[in-house]
Amino acid sequence: MNISVSRWPSIRPTRTFFDAYYFGSLSKSTDGGETWLPIEAGLPSPTPSDIHWPFIINELAIDPLNTSTLFVATTNGIFKTIDAGQLWSPADADLPDAQYYGLAINPVNPATVYVSSWGLGVYKTMDGGMNWSYSGLIAYSLGSLAIDPEDPANIYVGTNLAGIFRSTNGGQTWSSSGFPTVPVSRLVIDPLNPSIIYATTWGGGVFKSTDRAVSWQPTGTGP
Repeated sequence: MNISVSRWPSIRPTRTFFDAYYFGSLSKSTDGGETWLPIEAGLPSPTPSDIHWPFIINELAIDPLNTSTLFVATTNGIFKTIDAGQLWSPADADLPDAQYYGLAINPVNPATVYVSSWGLGVYKTMDGGMNWSYSGLIAYSLGSLAIDPEDPANIYVGTNLAGIFRSTNGGQTWSSSGFPTVPVSRLVIDPLNPSIIYATTWGGGVFKSTDRAVSWQPTGTGP
């Protein structure tokens, strides 16, 4: 079964959408979602029968200043396209062999991209994926990443059982935000008020912060 993990509209009026599915499938619509075409050239073939290491797309992000440039974080590394998905290429030449779950693009300087991995920490590139450097948190199983659109030095990353970490200096150092020890599935920042952040969890409900992740309050219960 395919599970949609990301739908990202581009700048109107193009009515272009990109859709990433769990087992390595990517599609694109240029008519507002009425029709879809696959855009998987250059990506590994999905192998759902391989329960140990299938090709799974965990996150998709679009360059906010050039919507023809996209990145995906997968269980087989990081891939990039510069032609709106016609051809994908690896963008992880010096990254460790790991499963990558989170990916976020700096909205002011899109050449700066952060990725999070399962057990090997956060990594940062400042040249669009050609070179990467370690940015901390190697001891944790990391998931969703989010960057403050108003102040990109503020970065947030969710973990499996260690809550949410926050950096105020572009990933140089990290501090725990006091989030409960429940698995974090997604972080979303309010684009109109970046002080407000929502965190969804696996089995623990939804939480909200109104002070850039300094404190959190539950807003509902989940399944």
